[in-house]
Amino acid sequence: MTDLKLVPGNLDNLSEFERRLIKSLRGNGHLFPLSDEEIQHFEDCHDKEIRRAISKVPSADDILKRGRIEKNWTIIPSVDEDISKNMAQAAREGKTPTDAIKQKMLDDRNKSKNK
Repeated sequence: MTDLKLVPGNLDNLSEFERRLIKSLRGNGHLFPLSDEEIQHFEDCHDKEIRRAISKVPSADDILKRGRIEKNWTIIPSVDEDISKNMAQAAREGKTPTDAIKQKMLDDRNKSKNK
């Protein structure tokens, strides 16, 4: 492309090839469509995929009949020990922890793992 800072929809300063390429990519859903014609072209090209995706989504009535949606996932953040130590040290204004504090932290960590 001759200009990477394209204003969406402004294809005036582009070559014929670039204009046709952008229109094709938008029409096939690889770039965000800007006009009603581009949206309609995308829907016409991908009608089967759209219907298949819609058929898998439960209706609003089915969702409401269940009463609530169950949460079947959890997010378990990974803990990097080096980062954790650096953050703890930063919380103490950069001072190195004493042996008593290190022992207390170790005891607290062991207690939380045993729960």
